[in-house]
Amino acid sequence: YYSPELETTIQLRKDGDTLELHHYRFPSPFYLEAGQKDRFGSTANMGAFGEVAFHRNEKGEIDGLHASNGRTKGIWFQRIPNRVIKPDPALHSTE
Repeated sequence: YYSPELETTIQLRKDGDTLELHHYRFPSPFYLEAGQKDRFGSTANMGAFGEVAFHRNEKGEIDGLHASNGRTKGIWFQRIPNRVIKPDPALHSTE
């Protein structure tokens, strides 16, 4: 996912009801728990990514997300198709 406003990318990995969010500036991932449909939030420290709300297009496909924390609301991240950027295999392991 890419944010034109922040000029940065994040990678996501879903594990059950937990969303693991990776950003290159942070050594450890952020863990967000499922809430309402297409929404994930932090139950601990909000940090840089306290809430993620996925956005779906008219076909029902996820095309991006809005990320928020205590000070910032609704930063847009556009989904980058896998054919454009190859996902890190370590983040998408099924083990």
